[in-house]
Amino acid sequence: MLKKSMLIASLAAALTLVTTTGKADDYPSRPITIIVPYSAGGGADVIARIVADALSNEFKERVLVENVTGAGGTIGVRRVAHAAPDGYTLGTVSPGTHAAASALYKNLGYDPLKDFEMAGLTGTTPIVLVTRKGIPAKTLKEFAEYLKANEKKVTLAHVGPGSMTHLSCSMFDSIVGVNPTAAAYRGTPPLMQDLLGGRVDYTCQQPNGVIGLISKGDINALAVADDHREASLPNVPDADEAGFPDLKATAWNGFVMPKGTPDAIVNKFNKVLAKVLDDPAVVKRYAAIGVTVRPPEQRTREFQRKFMEEEYVRYTTLMKKIGIKPQ
Repeated sequence: MLKKSMLIASLAAALTLVTTTGKADDYPSRPITIIVPYSAGGGADVIARIVADALSNEFKERVLVENVTGAGGTIGVRRVAHAAPDGYTLGTVSPGTHAAASALYKNLGYDPLKDFEMAGLTGTTPIVLVTRKGIPAKTLKEFAEYLKANEKKVTLAHVGPGSMTHLSCSMFDSIVGVNPTAAAYRGTPPLMQDLLGGRVDYTCQQPNGVIGLISKGDINALAVADDHREASLPNVPDADEAGFPDLKATAWNGFVMPKGTPDAIVNKFNKVLAKVLDDPAVVKRYAAIGVTVRPPEQRTREFQRKFMEEEYVRYTTLMKKIGIKPQ
């Protein structure tokens, strides 16, 4: 009887292996959906759509982008965590959804590290601090002094607690020692409308959302939160040049699939993703919006997990430092 049970178990395991391998060989056989947890037109959305176009060409299947917004990106990521683990639903992740979220929400609905299969990092983007026209500060040091003198009159705009727009400017505020009024938006477009209209005073954004406005003089760019200048914003000083060497905030984006998605499928996606990130057309489109493609050794699933674990510690520590408590 025991031998018969062992035989049945062995056959079941073999059948599972064959089925899983078959699925990986056929993958994808229908459209793939990438859930972007932020609004259309924002940095994460543009980055995802560039990759989605390239993946569609490689897979010979449509790769669609769906925007599921709210709660700093966590609503969309929660949907990914609870999706079927078959490789047909994946999500884009960022420091906000996978590094800071645990410090913001008591009932997050997912574990940033345990509930996902890592499918590969895509690119990194420095953050630029910009102010509305009319702010009497031409440099970051001058703006810091302005903030100190007008702390309760100045409004910081961001796209949700824990988002990079929030974390980056909060990092700067912490360095300066101020706690200004904050206004949260559901997406970048309405935020920028209010910045242009003078209803809010400053924000921290990825370059792709503000390059055009900066070049036209509609808003003022004071510094890039990195240790070197951003190629798409050559006239904007980096944090070291601006006198704030501790202001280092780089947005990163990557893909995850639900926990339990077969390794063969995740590995195949990761391999194709690495290929499209070497496509000169993708590199060029990324560069035009201030995104740097991750080098090959940083696109592996193993690197992504280690990197995200480190970012988790970094940003949860920052959240505690600036006094943010889970809600």
